[in-house]
Amino acid sequence: MPVPQSCIFCDNSACSCEHLWPQWILDRKSFGSFRLKRPGALEVILSNIELTVKSVCEKCNNGWMRAPEGDANPLLEQMFDDKPLALDLNQQRTIATWITKMAFLFDSKKGRNAPNVFYEENQGTAFNEHLLTPQFTLIWIGRLDEEHRSADGAGFTLLSKEERIGEGTSLTLANEHFVPDRQHPSEGDTDGSY
Repeated sequence: MPVPQSCIFCDNSACSCEHLWPQWILDRKSFGSFRLKRPGALEVILSNIELTVKSVCEKCNNGWMRAPEGDANPLLEQMFDDKPLALDLNQQRTIATWITKMAFLFDSKKGRNAPNVFYEENQGTAFNEHLLTPQFTLIWIGRLDEEHRSADGAGFTLLSKEERIGEGTSLTLANEHFVPDRQHPSEGDTDGSY
């Protein structure tokens, strides 16, 4: 009998299915099939856009994980609708927290013990307890001229004068007119100059 996987945010059993794209986003607008690209995997076109992962526990899924979603929702809807919005520092943190939660979920699609998983177990626990984006994570947000929905992941290598100084991953999400990108170096692969 297989050993149940533990939640990506705590030590409980991962027994709850969580949507990769929140249901409220899917309900806003249909784009038909969905393009999914992950580091080290072939691009896949999926007709069922209600992708779920069984990587979180009931307590996390129905508890603290609701707050980042609820807090970000009004801001995201304005950006999805292509409405101009100046984000103050707290709103920027709100969006960064939501993007980080999404990155954890998309990363968990690979499986917790996958060799190319980019978040360490302690980073998931810290995110659960304090909603802290892991150190050295860079997040950008932008606007798309045309509407679409996609998730693209890629690995990258940091070079200095052709010498490898680190590795990391990038996740770019796009929904309607909103596009965030999150980049994160592998644990221990940076001295802070990244």
